[in-house]
Parts: sequence; C-alpha cells; structure tokens
Amino acid sequence: MKCKTLLIAEDNTDIRESIAYILEAEGYDVRSATNGKEALELLKLQDKPTLVLLDLMMPVMTGWEFLERTQADLDIPEHRVVILSAVARQKTPEGFLPVETAAQLTKPVDLNHLLRTVRTFCGSPDSSDDNSSVTAV
Repeated sequence: MKCKTLLIAEDNTDIRESIAYILEAEGYDVRSATNGKEALELLKLQDKPTLVLLDLMMPVMTGWEFLERTQADLDIPEHRVVILSAVARQKTPEGFLPVETAAQLTKPVDLNHLLRTVRTFCGSPDSSDDNSSVTAV
C-alpha cells in the first residue's frame, strides 16, 4: 500500500507538531488531530489510502476506541494504523490485549525509525514510481 496522506492523532501538541513538521519537511502530505474523534472525522475525508500515526491515550476518544470504530465502519477509506504510544496494550479484566495494527512505535520515538516505518507504508514522497520497492522495518 502506498499512502497518499498521513494522519497524526496525538493529543500532545509538541509531539504532534514536531512529527508533522519532520514529515512535511520530508515531503509528505500530513493532517493532524488532537483526539480519536477528530481523527475519525478527518479520516473519512482523506483520499485513500491513509497512514494513521495513532496515540492510544487521548481525551474525547482514545486510540483503542478509534480502532474499534474504524474496524466497524465500512465507509472509511482503506488505511493502515501505526501505533505511536508509550502504551501498546490495553488492560482488561481478562488481562492485556494486543493492539492489532500495521506497526507499533514506542514513545519516545526514534525519528529515524519513524521515517523508516512511514517509508515502508507510504514509500518515499519524492518517488513518482508507485511500484518502487520499500524495505520493511
């Protein structure tokens, strides 16, 4: 999948703006949301496919709730989700549940690892060849 847009869902302004700045400087088309509800609304408006960089611990709608809603909504365009969080599992009465996503990056995130992960799913922004090979993380 070559993504056309990146969507950052992160409630921490400094983290969100820093990641957006770096990805935009690399040439990617980036949108931002401060919570899962905003991200869900933006995702419905994006060209497909979209890569979502998703924090799990957010107000209004958590990343887990966002994942549940996107998996249940057939009207949402094709997308992949990369978790970008200090927490990668949800505690339930039955124990910890893994989060089903394309990849998971732990905060604080290594920017080189973040860029490699984005290139894995989106390719290089300056590449006009949609069939170019991308090395997996």
